[in-house]
Amino acid sequence: MTGLAVLGALAAVMLKRQHQALGWAAAAFAGAAVLLLALDKLGEAADVLRELAQCAQLQEGQLALILRILGVALVSELAAQACRDAGEEGLALHVETGAKVILLLLSAPLLRQLAGLVMELTA
Repeated sequence: MTGLAVLGALAAVMLKRQHQALGWAAAAFAGAAVLLLALDKLGEAADVLRELAQCAQLQEGQLALILRILGVALVSELAAQACRDAGEEGLALHVETGAKVILLLLSAPLLRQLAGLVMELTA
């Protein structure tokens, strides 16, 4: 996967010297290929998380929430990097800020449960 990314970057740099649009297309194609390879491993990662959740005796709803949080983090990071690649640093920062707010809201139920556990242990 990393080899493909490096080859794509080299091809993009070389092509940009002669034709800007072709260089951009090479980078986009390499990026899409790397993402497809990573998505192939997503199922394995979900299985590992399910095993860990089972060992930790998490409820199914809690695991779904954790997976949602991870999904938002990954998608927002991808969107922010795409904005940066397009030269839109300001937009990338807005994407990251919005994602942080969403992640805070999604994690609120887990934070409440954690606070409840701490209160039980200290009482």
